[in-house]
Amino acid sequence: MIEEIQALAEDWRQAFVEVRRINETERWREDSHLMKVMIIPAVDAIDDALDEITDLLRQRQLEATASIKANADRQSLVLAAVILLFMLFIFALLGSMEHLVFRPISRVTQALRSKAFGKQGPQLCEMASREMQYLVEAYEEMDVQVTHRERALEYQAQHDSLTALPNRSMLSDRLDQALKIARRQGSNLALLLIDLDNFKEVNDSLGHQAGDALLMSVSATLQNNLREADTIARLGGDEFAVLLPDAGREEAVVVAEKVAAYLRQAFKIRSYSIQLGASIGISLCPEDGDTSQILLQHADVAMYTAKRQHRNYAFYAAKEDTNSPDRIALVSDLRLALENGDLALHFQPWRDLVQGEFLGAEALLRWQHPRFGPINPERIVEIAENVGLINQLTGWVLDRALEDCRRWEDAGHRLSVAVNLSLHDLGSELLSGQVEGALARHRIDSSRLCLEVSENGVMANPGRAVKMLEKLAHLGVQLAVDDYGVGFSSLDYLKKLPVQSLKIDKSFVTHMDGNGNDAIIVRSTIDLGHNLGLRVLAEGVETDAVCELLADAGCDACQGYLFSWPLPPDEFLTWLEGAGRQRRPPRSAQFSSKKQTSTFLPKSSKISL
Repeated sequence: MIEEIQALAEDWRQAFVEVRRINETERWREDSHLMKVMIIPAVDAIDDALDEITDLLRQRQLEATASIKANADRQSLVLAAVILLFMLFIFALLGSMEHLVFRPISRVTQALRSKAFGKQGPQLCEMASREMQYLVEAYEEMDVQVTHRERALEYQAQHDSLTALPNRSMLSDRLDQALKIARRQGSNLALLLIDLDNFKEVNDSLGHQAGDALLMSVSATLQNNLREADTIARLGGDEFAVLLPDAGREEAVVVAEKVAAYLRQAFKIRSYSIQLGASIGISLCPEDGDTSQILLQHADVAMYTAKRQHRNYAFYAAKEDTNSPDRIALVSDLRLALENGDLALHFQPWRDLVQGEFLGAEALLRWQHPRFGPINPERIVEIAENVGLINQLTGWVLDRALEDCRRWEDAGHRLSVAVNLSLHDLGSELLSGQVEGALARHRIDSSRLCLEVSENGVMANPGRAVKMLEKLAHLGVQLAVDDYGVGFSSLDYLKKLPVQSLKIDKSFVTHMDGNGNDAIIVRSTIDLGHNLGLRVLAEGVETDAVCELLADAGCDACQGYLFSWPLPPDEFLTWLEGAGRQRRPPRSAQFSSKKQTSTFLPKSSKISL
């Protein structure tokens, strides 16, 4: 507003100046007097008043500005004071929280971190704050529970839950420690891997509770009869291990024989008396390896060797190791041997104890390796099973055996031929077709082919074995259970199998003239077979005395070195045409009234137990 008045006054003043200038000239008017006396002084007065107003307003503005600034300064001081007091309060609060909250929490955190890393943590004293004291008490309670659970988990991680023996993890740790001591002191150690025989059958027949009770009894037996310095571990299932520090081959043999003897004893489970037996594999340090992993692997290889060879124990041998360079070379060479015809069959005759004639022969696989020499037949079969050659190998054996059988017949010798089947053969859908095709190719009557299956092979999967054997029986071939007596067969399955013969394992036959227990087992097996309507053949006959005992016991036929070693085809044919075939059985066999007929009994003549 003041600026507008000043602008108007300024315009008026300029106009008035112009009027005054004109008035001073000669062009004056009659009202000039009025202008001079009244208007001009009034205008001057107005102008002066306006100037005073302007000065007054400027002064008031300055005073207002000074007052506002003073007020602002006072407010700033007050605000600064408030902020300072607030900051002091915050600092006080933080200090209090540091003392009452943060520092205790920090100590608890450090204690937790130290506990997590297994270090010694700060001591927690009584807290001033009730809430923090609750926190400390909760931490201490948690610490106790965590420690208890850690110990429980550590124990569970290193011990078997059923037997409380060390488990595989703890065995590995102790084996590592024992290896360090052995290397430092230049000493030896032995590792025994134990697999219980027939445990699966016990578990399946009596149930898992009985199986668990049996495992606990085995555990207690091992602990009660071995040294405290020896580590006994359960690796899982029915596998145990024994670590013998500072022990060599001799000490390992002593312990293995002791363990085998203890495990052959009867275990009382519920109202049952159970006999197990065991297969034990042994690896030695430093001969077989110097790390825990290698020793465990090699003991496992040795254990399966013992199981396969029906022995109580076996030491590690590189030639039995599927991962050894020699084994890999054998796998490759076996393929070539099958393709090039480098395998061979030898034949061992079996003799009918009633008619006194050699009525058949067993085909036995042979492989003369150019580098490793003679290869065990069981090893050949095991390699073939592992690399998927077993069907090809079985087909080759069937074809070659029936080809030689045709040669015998063409030469005037009508004999039966027996061929062994493996566990994998019983699960192959190709087997029946292979048998039927080989019989047709060589024009051999099916009744003159006998297929032998091991007792353990049948019991590994009885349902599948029965189905396959029924297919083979439908072709008209003869079927026999081989190696009878060394397994854990079920009589219920035995009477259901479509077989015509039992072959008693040679481990019971060879020394039955000097071992009363073996003689009892053989006689009982002969009676059992006859009661089931089966023909019984004994393997491993090496002396006339044993042959005489078998004839007296009513055995139908026998086979062994007494009559002939396994012979190559040409030599076997020569043997057939020689005097060996005319050998007569012992006189008691010719006149015994207990003998069965030489032919296989029909299925309908079997007697159910």
